[in-house]
Amino acid sequence: MMVVMMLVSFFNRVIQLRHLARCDVVVIQQELLRFFDPFLEYLVKFSKKKIIFDFDDANFALHQLANSKPSRFYDYSKTAKIIKMSDYVLAGSEYLKDYAMQITDKVAKVPTSVDFERYTLKDFDGEKPVIGWMGTSSTLKYLEPMRAVFSQLREEGKNFSVKIVCNQPFEFNCIETIYKKWKLEDEIADLKSFDIGIMPITDDQYARAKCGFKAIQYMAVGVPAVCSAVGENLIIAKDNNGCLMVENQQQWVDNLSLLIDDSQLRKTLGHQARKMIEAKYNIAKNCSKIIEIIRSI
Repeated sequence: MMVVMMLVSFFNRVIQLRHLARCDVVVIQQELLRFFDPFLEYLVKFSKKKIIFDFDDANFALHQLANSKPSRFYDYSKTAKIIKMSDYVLAGSEYLKDYAMQITDKVAKVPTSVDFERYTLKDFDGEKPVIGWMGTSSTLKYLEPMRAVFSQLREEGKNFSVKIVCNQPFEFNCIETIYKKWKLEDEIADLKSFDIGIMPITDDQYARAKCGFKAIQYMAVGVPAVCSAVGENLIIAKDNNGCLMVENQQQWVDNLSLLIDDSQLRKTLGHQARKMIEAKYNIAKNCSKIIEIIRSI
């Protein structure tokens, strides 16, 4: 099955490359093929087209993902090779920018951004608060440490529920857990159903490169976020703008308790968060930086 998927991906990319003759600039997002050496990227370079490499994950550290089996087919130096052949690099986080700067000086940080007009402000109804998490099944592992956090909050008498929006079910036995299958058409409504958004991650090379998109999404609809103090999360939260940083279980408990108990604080921090997202993580504003880069090469 895996071989079939690889072949399908290969032929799909080859079909896409037929459009090269009509292009002046080619933007490569992450990589053209999941496995093997970047020979398709070399073909683009050989065609003498300008290349912009856009990446928002540390694929060079994929071996750190739990439950992943590093394949002998995967080239962990592929990211560096693509950066070397690119005319410009767009990095989604500070960590990725620093990585690329070791290889080339043609690098700009363009943070992962949202269509701000689509992310409308939530209404706070004052009912039992919902602690929400949205993500893919590959990142469900980051929720495991939250079992102890939610158990402690429950023991302290805190009244809340947890909502998981994902492509795969997940449940906390210690607390009421609402599972909702992720659908693009429901994404904004699901985000607005949260009262507090969480983004727990581990402190490793792969996680430090993450672009904080979960936190950005929560905050864009006016939901305060509580996040692990790792990587880009620290950049997002540096202005004390509705994104609270935590480093251990007790800090998770303390910050979540603060927000669970105070609906007005949730609303105030949520509004502050939304203003910051509009100013710094808005697609409409960050597109101009990309346009300038394309014109410059």
